[in-house]
Amino acid sequence: MRISVIVTFIILTTFQLLFAIGTRGQDMHLELVTIGLRNESLANGLKKIEQQTSLRFYYRKAEIKSFTNLTVPVATKTIEQTLRELLQNTFLSFRQVEGNILIERKIAPADYEIKGRVVDINHKSIAFANVMIKQLATNQLIQVAQTDTGGYFRLTATEQGDYLIRISEVSKDTLSLALTLRDIRTVQLPDIILIESTRQLKQITITSRRPVLERKADRWIFNLNNTIMANGSSLFEALQVAPFLKVSDNGVSMVGKGGMGVMVNEKIIYLSGTDLTNYLKALRSESVEKIEIITNPPAKYEAQGNAGLINIVLKKNESLGWRGSISSSFLRRTYSSYNNNLALFYRSEKISSSFTVNQAIAVLLRS
Repeated sequence: MRISVIVTFIILTTFQLLFAIGTRGQDMHLELVTIGLRNESLANGLKKIEQQTSLRFYYRKAEIKSFTNLTVPVATKTIEQTLRELLQNTFLSFRQVEGNILIERKIAPADYEIKGRVVDINHKSIAFANVMIKQLATNQLIQVAQTDTGGYFRLTATEQGDYLIRISEVSKDTLSLALTLRDIRTVQLPDIILIESTRQLKQITITSRRPVLERKADRWIFNLNNTIMANGSSLFEALQVAPFLKVSDNGVSMVGKGGMGVMVNEKIIYLSGTDLTNYLKALRSESVEKIEIITNPPAKYEAQGNAGLINIVLKKNESLGWRGSISSSFLRRTYSSYNNNLALFYRSEKISSSFTVNQAIAVLLRS
């Protein structure tokens, strides 16, 4: 009896010791490691951490193989701090599950989805009505859509807050709706009724309308005239709602393409970066008929590599002569900077030219 008690005690003590050894230090928020990288891969960095801890990493090799030439100064930090430094500016995240750390793709935040249907006073669907959503806090245009043949539309937003939805259609009065997005991710609006415009016209000629977006063999055609951006905005603003394009103050790029060229009426313009941005801001949307987004440019344009092309088709005899823009910006940080830009553009039937001046001033702020 006495021997069995002793054996039981030894077994229990052994399990307790094993458990203590297995769990000791298994907290990435507390456990310290010392590593440094010099033009090394992410995989090497993870191996160096594993050599100093009982935690084990799990990841897909295909997701980390592209991260090479990493340089990190030698330092002693917690595993969490070290991983944050290694994975910054990547699409990867990490989390601890018991004695393991999982490296995985970041989960994109769920979008808000707004769905609805546009009908007339007789509850018949209205096709090809323009629907836009704008964030009230920033007055930023988020998305422009068009109803389908059944009158249905779908909008998305990434942030909660107050929004304005505006619906318009030829011969109908424009309708605006205020909407607040909070906890509910999918919002189903009741039928939205547009009534006949109260304006009396002596004569009206109805012609067939082109859809906002047309698909051709090698390109997409964005018919700007049939959108709410057709008037009162710059071409720079209009391009922000065009499909497949990313537009910022630093320039314009095409999704999935390594480069992009810009043409005006089938003629290449040799502008890029902020020079291109200034040109687009100086050009009014009223002067543009359509924008051709060429995902597979013909060989005659000599596109290099995986490049795309956009062709801005101007209305006849529009945008001839001089145009210009002036902009100024101020950025406050350790070194505050001023940036002033002047851009002048001249275009005739046969030639076009541009003149740009940029002035940048940096000032060191002392507290």
